[in-house]
Amino acid sequence: MKHFSFSILLAVVLSLLGGKAMAYDIAVEDADGVMFYYDFINYGAELELTQYNASYTGVVAIPEEVTYMNRTRKVTSIGYGTFACCSGLTSVTIPNSVTSIGEGAFYGCSGLTSVIIPNSLMSIGDYAFYGCSNLTSVMIPNSVMNIGKGAFRRCTSLASITIPEGVTRIGEWTFDCCSSLTSINISSGVSSIGNWAFGECPILTSITCLATTPPTCEDEPFYEVPTSTCVLTVPAESVAAYQTADYWKEFATILSATPILQCSTPTISYVDGKIKLLCETEGAKCFCTVVAADNATVPVEVTSEGMTISRQYVITAYATAEGYTQSEPATLTITLGDGDLNGDGETNVSDVTKLVSIILGNQ
Repeated sequence: MKHFSFSILLAVVLSLLGGKAMAYDIAVEDADGVMFYYDFINYGAELELTQYNASYTGVVAIPEEVTYMNRTRKVTSIGYGTFACCSGLTSVTIPNSVTSIGEGAFYGCSGLTSVIIPNSLMSIGDYAFYGCSNLTSVMIPNSVMNIGKGAFRRCTSLASITIPEGVTRIGEWTFDCCSSLTSINISSGVSSIGNWAFGECPILTSITCLATTPPTCEDEPFYEVPTSTCVLTVPAESVAAYQTADYWKEFATILSATPILQCSTPTISYVDGKIKLLCETEGAKCFCTVVAADNATVPVEVTSEGMTISRQYVITAYATAEGYTQSEPATLTITLGDGDLNGDGETNVSDVTKLVSIILGNQ
């Protein structure tokens, strides 16, 4: 039943993407002589790269903005089937202006080995990278909130994948038939997984799912995954829940994830003219910035005329330690007499430098 269903699905997709529509609003050549075709979107304020030219080959960098008839517009979308079946395309750089990749945008780009996805991207459409059989890795940024069904199906060279924090659902067939996939990292935000999302991934060795509540699974999300040998790692407090949850309980080995600890927030104290930073995390190093009320931050370039600052200071500190993530920031606002810390008779930026020296224990 599974293979029959996919045969029907494949026929439908191929019929949808089989031809290139000969329609576009504007055509603009980039600095490298590559012709791109665009449609106006958002009432003409932005551009969507559209399907037309089936001959894209080699390395392609999509422009971030395009000037046409003395008006510059951002390219914010890669449209339906834009690069579909461009088998000679090997590398694509998507600019920071793009927020969505449309359905089938890179469908069947069998020569594609590299794609750089920007932090601006929010949505990856259905079947967007279907059949990109030479794509070995892809970094999905944390900005992405939606990954469409079949988006990476039959990416047979893909070795590992991380689902970012913003994604709440992994759609049907998203990574189905990714035959080289060995590891999957699923973020804590995922709450549901569609049919055969990771089906026919026969050499998977590890799945890490950070969701404290086991995501709801539809029909056979791990179809033909070797659950007897593939290790599932989940939050410590959730092991029992995964052991009884549908489909998750099929994994023979369910381990407790080692928690990622955050460095303790440092405390800032000012006693008897001394400022100290203290962090309870062993081996932590403390760092700080000092800002006067006029927003002068140390270090800062100062002219020969000097720079006047107020006598009120805001200290912001944080701590780091090996094996820990950076601490939350701590702040302290202090007022020191007339602000003349170095005794030169003036309140200026050198007093902020003096304050930093006090914090670092040099005074």
